[in-house]
Amino acid sequence: MSADFDYTQHPRAAERAAQGPPTVRSVLSKLRADSGRVNGINQKIGLGITKSVGTINTL
Repeated sequence: MSADFDYTQHPRAAERAAQGPPTVRSVLSKLRADSGRVNGINQKIGLGITKSVGTINTL
């Protein structure tokens, strides 16, 4: 038994492919653009933990 399936790519997939993967530099530039001081501190701490540990799958 086979089902007919027509793949339809998500509209944003081409846009994301053109952007490329996120980099630390791009994330840091977004952090600097944030206006909230507490929000910026929390994001910097989170980014530091992520850079040092990696992903949750590595634990």
